[in-house]
Amino acid sequence: MSPAWSDTVTGSYEVSPDADLAALLGSTQLADLIDRAQSTSPGLLRASARIDQARALLRLARGASLPSLSIGTNVSANSRAGGSAFDFASNFATIDAALTVDFAGGAAAGRRSAAQRTMAARYDRDALIILVTAELARTYVTRAALQARLGLIEQSIGQAAQLQRIIELRQQAGVATKVDVGLQTIRVQQLRAERERLQQSLEETRVAISLLVGEEAPGFQIVPADINQFAIPDIAPPSPSRLIATRPDVRAAELRIEAAGGDVRQARAAFFPQLDLSIGRNAQSFLGSGLLSGLSIGADLMAPIFNRNRLKGNLALAAAQQRESVQNYREVLLAALADVENGLSAAAHARNRASILAAVTNQARQTASLARVQYLEGDADLRHLLDAQDLLINAQDAELVSRQERLEAAIALFRVSRA
Repeated sequence: MSPAWSDTVTGSYEVSPDADLAALLGSTQLADLIDRAQSTSPGLLRASARIDQARALLRLARGASLPSLSIGTNVSANSRAGGSAFDFASNFATIDAALTVDFAGGAAAGRRSAAQRTMAARYDRDALIILVTAELARTYVTRAALQARLGLIEQSIGQAAQLQRIIELRQQAGVATKVDVGLQTIRVQQLRAERERLQQSLEETRVAISLLVGEEAPGFQIVPADINQFAIPDIAPPSPSRLIATRPDVRAAELRIEAAGGDVRQARAAFFPQLDLSIGRNAQSFLGSGLLSGLSIGADLMAPIFNRNRLKGNLALAAAQQRESVQNYREVLLAALADVENGLSAAAHARNRASILAAVTNQARQTASLARVQYLEGDADLRHLLDAQDLLINAQDAELVSRQERLEAAIALFRVSRA
C-alpha cells in the first residue's frame, strides 16, 4: 500500500540483485573475506543443509504418489535318506504392483507444499548470504575505524607528552605550578587508558571477523584497512512494491503461506475415501510338477469412519499454522519496509553530521594551534590550552566515527534493500 518512501536519497547507484558490496566499497580484501565465508561459514553451510533436507522431503512426497512394485521368491528343500543331498520341494515367485488413486488431491497438495518449502529454504539461504556479507563489511569497516582512532590517540599522546615536558621545564623556571604538571600528567594517562580500550576493541573485531568467515580465531590474521580509502556508495533503494517482490526473506515467508495452504488441502483430502489398486502375478512349482502361474487384480476402498476426530484435529492444526504463516509474512513485510525507512534516515543524517563535524574539526584545529602559541607566549593559561586540545582530539575522533557511521549506513541500506 506504500507507493514511495517517506524520504529519498538520490544517487547514481541503483541496487540490483547482482550488486557487489565489496566492489561498491572499493576493497579487494573484503571481497576475499566474503568469498571465504561463503565456503566455510557454519551458518551458510547449515542453510545449505536445510535446502538438502527440503529436497529430500520433496522426493519423499513425490515418491508417495508413484506405484509401488515388489518382487518376492521362496525356495524350500528337504533332505532324504539314500537320495540326493537336497530335494527341492517347492518354489514360487511373485510380482505385485500397487497404486493409490489420489482423486481427493491430498498427495498432489503434499507435493506442492514440499516444493514450496524447498524454494523457501533457498530464499532463506540467499537472505543469510546477504546478512553475512553485510555483517562482514560492517565489522571490517569498524576495524578500520578503530585502527584510525588508535593512530589519532598515538598522535595525541605524543603531543600531550611533549607538552608535559614543556610544563615541567616551565615549572623549574617558576612560570608553571605543580598543579599544571599534575593536570597534564593525568591527561596523558587518560589518553593511554583510552588507547588500551581501543586496542581491545580492535582485537575483538579480528575475532568477530574470524567467526563470520568460519575460521579459527587463534591463527586468524587480518591487516586493518585505511578507512579513508573506502568509497561511500550513495545507494537508492527500490520502490516499496519492488522491494517486497525481490527481498529473499519476504519471498520465503510468502512461499510458506502457500505451503501451509497445501497442508490444509492435504488435511481436507484425508476425509475422503482412499482407493488402492493392486495387480500381481505369481508362478509356483510343487514337488517337481510343472510351473503353475496366475494373475490377481484387486481394488480396496477405505473410508475413514472412527478416526474423524483425529482428522478434524489435523485440519484445525493445519489451518492455524496457515494463519500463523500469514502473520509471519506480514511481520516480515512490515519489518522490511521499516528497515529501509530507518536506513534512508540513517544515511541522510550521517551525511549531514559529516559536513558539520568537518567544519568543527577545522575550527578546533585552528583554535588549538592558537591556544598553544598564546600559552607559550604567556598570553593564556594552561586550562585554555588543555580545553582547546581536548576539543581538537574529540572533534577529530568524532569525524572518524562519522565516516564510520556513513559507511555503516550505506552497508545497512544495501542489506535491507536486498535481504
